[in-house]
Parts: sequence; structure tokens; C-alpha cells
Amino acid sequence: MAIYKLLEDVGDAAFALIAIHSQEEDYRLAYQINAAIATHFSHSSIVVENHQQHRFNVYEWEDKHMEHTWYLVANIAVREDVAKNAQSLFAEQGLLKAYLVPEMKKVDYFIKINNIDQFFTCSSLIEELMKVSGVVTAYEVDPHQLKSKNNLIF
Repeated sequence: MAIYKLLEDVGDAAFALIAIHSQEEDYRLAYQINAAIATHFSHSSIVVENHQQHRFNVYEWEDKHMEHTWYLVANIAVREDVAKNAQSLFAEQGLLKAYLVPEMKKVDYFIKINNIDQFFTCSSLIEELMKVSGVVTAYEVDPHQLKSKNNLIF
């Protein structure tokens, strides 16, 4: 008789998370990072949505040499909301803002690196990111300390 065991740590895949503060648009930041640290981020077909139907832009790069998958994902998504006021003939437009990781509202972007091992360190990568002209600051985040770490599973 075969015995099947369920893995309890399915969501605990090893990944590194770097927070980036930047005022640049996502495509421009991806280009600047590609030029500075020899990555090849390109717009991904992955659609990351939250429960409020906000879409977060994702850029992806597969490092075939190190067998890591890198994601540059926006923490902030903005969409227009058209609200019809009962007392007005015209619809009012407003902007709704949502965060991929709500407890880190000041962070503009995250770099998520999948399939890392215990020898992987972010310190040299963070030093290189700090040299990118559009990056204000960058630092490592412990994903296990985040309440909304499930939003980073994609």
C-alpha cells in the first residue's frame, strides 16, 4: 500500500525579497536595472491581482546560469473608479490605490528572487541597486515577517 504525505511548507519556498523606493515608472526602472546590473527583465505575462481587482505590473527574468527566477513587481496599483452620484448628471472619476504588500506602503517596488539557496546573499545586489540612478534606496525584507506574504506567491 502506498503512503502519501502532504508537504506542509508548500508556501515556504526559498526566495529573497528586496524593497525598492523609486519615483520612476516601472518600465523605466526595469530598463535602468537591466543596464546597471546585467539583468534582462522583460514585461511578464503573469497577472497579479488582489481582491479589489487591481493589477500589479510584473517584470520577469530567468537567470539560466544560476537557475533563479527574478521578478520586479510594483507594490502600488492605481485604477480609475467611476462613481455615479445620484444627485448629479455626470459620473465622478476617482483613483483607487491598492498595495500588493499593505504593511509596506512606502515601498514602490519589490525584487523577488526565487530558488535561492542558503549561500545566496543580497548585500552585493543591494549595493549595485543603490548605484542605479532611479533608485532612492533598497534593502532586504524578511518575507516571513510579512502578514501578506501570500500576495507574493506568483
